[in-house]
Amino acid sequence: MSVSPGSGGHWSIADLLSGCCGSEARTAARIDTMHLNGLFVYPIKSCAGLAVDAWDLDERGLVGDRSYMVVDERGDFLTQREAPQLATVCPE
Repeated sequence: MSVSPGSGGHWSIADLLSGCCGSEARTAARIDTMHLNGLFVYPIKSCAGLAVDAWDLDERGLVGDRSYMVVDERGDFLTQREAPQLATVCPE
């Protein structure tokens, strides 16, 4: 499945969540449509994101989103709280 805007930049909740995250039944009853001002994917947790016009979805959400993380020498993951400079790392 690929996420991209419908007419006027709007997504149908059913289209957006169909088969994703198992939350369609809970969410669709409350929201008919939504408007996204931007879509960003963050391949590396806590690093800069990539602005995208469309992206694939799977059962976990945006494909490749937060698939990787930066770890220290002990194997503990780092966040922007501990290492604010991570925000300047731009994945390609």
